[in-house]
Amino acid sequence: MCTYGVYRLKIGRDDDRRTLQNLFEEMVSLAESSDTFPQRLLFNLLEQFFIRAHMAHAETGTTQTDARVSAACEFMEQHIGESVSVADIAAHCNLSESRLAHLFKAHLGQSVKTFQDALRVEQAKRLLATTQFSISQIGEHVGYSDAAQFSKFFRRSMKCSPRAFRQEFTQTPPKNHPRAPKSTFSAT
Repeated sequence: MCTYGVYRLKIGRDDDRRTLQNLFEEMVSLAESSDTFPQRLLFNLLEQFFIRAHMAHAETGTTQTDARVSAACEFMEQHIGESVSVADIAAHCNLSESRLAHLFKAHLGQSVKTFQDALRVEQAKRLLATTQFSISQIGEHVGYSDAAQFSKFFRRSMKCSPRAFRQEFTQTPPKNHPRAPKSTFSAT
C-alpha cells in the first residue's frame, strides 16, 4: 500500500493507460529474473513508470492530498501498534473528528477507521510474509493484544487466517501455475 496520498491514480487518456500497463507488465515479467542486468532494467522501468504516471496524473488536474490528511496518515503509521482513536488522530492534527472524517472522505474516499484498518492489515501482511514472528507477536505489533482478536480482524479483512496467508505466501508456485503472479495492473 502506498501511503500519504497515492491511493487513486487517475489516468485520463487511453494511450497513457496502455503505456503504463505495458510498462507494468514488462516489470512483472522481469521481476522473476535474478540476473543482474534484468534487475537493473527493472529499476529503470520502475522509474519510467513513476515518471509517466506522475505526468499522466498531473494532466488530469487533480489536487494533492491535504497536508492534514497526510499528517493523520503519518501519525497512524507511527502509532500502528497502539490503541489510537479517531479523536486522538484528530487532536494530533488540530481538527475536530467530523472535520477529519470529512477530509478523509474527500481526499481518500474512505473513513479514518477504514484507512487505519487497511494500514494494520498491510503491515500484518508484510510481517507475515517477511518475518518468523508468531501470529500473536504480529497482532501486538499492529495494535491487537489478543491473538484471537487479531486473527478475527485479519480473517474478516483478507478472507483467510494469518496462518493460511503466511503458508500461501511462502509457497512459490512454478511458472504458468494458476497461482503464479500475473499482471494485475489497473488504472482508472
